[in-house]
Amino acid sequence: FFFSSRRRHTRCLSDWSSDVCSSDLNTFDWTIFWLDLSATLILPPLFLHFCLGFPDRTRGLIRRGWLPGLLYVPALLLLGLWVLFIDGSLSVFPSPLAFRNLLENLGDIHFGAYFVVSAGALIFTYRSVQEAELRQQLKWVTRGTTLAVIAYFLLQSFPRLVGGVPDVSGDYAIFPLVLIPISFGYAIQRYRFMDVDIIFKWGVTYTLATASVVGLYATVVVLVGDLLGAGLEPVSEVARFAAIIVAALLFAPIKDKFQVWLDKVFYRDRYNVRQTLLAFGRTL
Repeated sequence: FFFSSRRRHTRCLSDWSSDVCSSDLNTFDWTIFWLDLSATLILPPLFLHFCLGFPDRTRGLIRRGWLPGLLYVPALLLLGLWVLFIDGSLSVFPSPLAFRNLLENLGDIHFGAYFVVSAGALIFTYRSVQEAELRQQLKWVTRGTTLAVIAYFLLQSFPRLVGGVPDVSGDYAIFPLVLIPISFGYAIQRYRFMDVDIIFKWGVTYTLATASVVGLYATVVVLVGDLLGAGLEPVSEVARFAAIIVAALLFAPIKDKFQVWLDKVFYRDRYNVRQTLLAFGRTL
């Protein structure tokens, strides 16, 4: 669905016409396009914001409450230009296709440049900390992030920055970015990286629980539709409403069960000791 929507949207913008776009793209296509575009533009400043306050949020730029907000200004400006372009308000440009290519190049340069600066912020933090354990933790995070963003910038962003077009290798520039979550995950698992492990477990727990509940709801809706058929719409609507209530009631126990499983995997031999300490703390 995602790639099909992106292909139709690219074809629509390549031979720009409001009539073509309105007939060729449906609501789902436009939803995918705007979600993908927004996420691609917001991710780089969000990651830089994280790196500037990592691992100590009380140092540097992050201490000034209004300055981190400036990191998001270029992304918002680019998103605004895309909105105006799609809306047709920027039709004064002689070649909509050329302007679309310009927007895509600016977005890709914005993506690569922000990630390079983020890697620089992590390197600065690594070189400035004194604690041996923290340096060991930051070593893997810094190296993984640096390798990932340099490869992406050289293969994808730099050719666009100098006015060229990335070659075939630029299509694979996105794959080195997988080193970022891998390096963070290794630091979390191997060196008990601060409190990030707790946030990580929460995220995985809620993701699994949400996916399970959504899957359960979809299964119930499909089964009810197949069993009741198209002639019993009122009963089908009641069944869907009941499925929503059941899914809401099941979310908490499913989440708790996933949390227990993840705790056992994450803490291993220390799981029973941790549970004892938590129970003792609740008693106090």
